[in-house]
Amino acid sequence: MTAINGSSSARSASVANTTTLSPAEATNAWQTELNNDVTERGKLPTDSWQYLNPERTAAYKAKVSEDMTRFLKQNPNATEAEIKKAANESIKKHSTHEVLGKMEFEYFLKKMTSRSQELSQDMWK
Repeated sequence: MTAINGSSSARSASVANTTTLSPAEATNAWQTELNNDVTERGKLPTDSWQYLNPERTAAYKAKVSEDMTRFLKQNPNATEAEIKKAANESIKKHSTHEVLGKMEFEYFLKKMTSRSQELSQDMWK
């Protein structure tokens, strides 16, 4: 009897994971993951290397939205777990890209400022 109950609950759990979501539910699933990531990044201090300003946040949100729209068109019967997994992969990819872009830009600005100071000092010698 225990085996029957165990397999029954396992069966109901697997049915819950394989139910087809409506388009609104599917969209809500990945948007929840994205909003959670944006909220967590918003809690970071602005001098943190992982902090993204509003422009960079909007850029990666748009890219994740494109990825997830494409994913849902290609996988209309995706489960909530599959949607969340795809969303998290896209979020990691695009947020990392924006963080690296920010770091590259900040490094470039430091180099330009440093070089500008060197040139102005040389000019007045």
